[in-house]
Amino acid sequence: MNLLGKLIQFKKVKWEAIPDQGLYSTQLIDFIEAHLITYFPEMVTLTPNMINNYVKKDIIPKPINKKYYREHIAVLMVVVILKELIPLESIKEGITLQLDIIEIEQAYNEFMDLLESSLKEVNALVNDSVGTELTGIRKETLSLSIAVKAFAFQTVTREILKAKGIYKELS
Repeated sequence: MNLLGKLIQFKKVKWEAIPDQGLYSTQLIDFIEAHLITYFPEMVTLTPNMINNYVKKDIIPKPINKKYYREHIAVLMVVVILKELIPLESIKEGITLQLDIIEIEQAYNEFMDLLESSLKEVNALVNDSVGTELTGIRKETLSLSIAVKAFAFQTVTREILKAKGIYKELS
């Protein structure tokens, strides 16, 4: 039995598949709902007020004549996924750091690749005894192990963002 249900059915939305003809906010919400909220109904939410707040806080670019284009939609998809884990200001910093390194198309596609592959990895842990054997995680403590790892990853992410990235240190 697959415990992750719809999560495992998730298929990344490639950059080229994001509409670039301009969507009004209700169309934008419909697009996000079809491609994210359907798979993550407990985690991903989006309302017109949320979109307005993201624009006001300069987290997503301002719409052009009340329409949102590919870049807006890509950034919004990242925001609605990460907002449950990372404060909005940190997401904004992270997006800025990432876009200082690579172009938005590549950054977005890599984000989606990581999301899709991470969901598959977690599915292997949950549903495959081989996956738990390889990682040393016991089925009896799987939920706790994943929660602790999530905390560790979140903590490291926040520290990297506070330091404005690790790239200068690696150079």
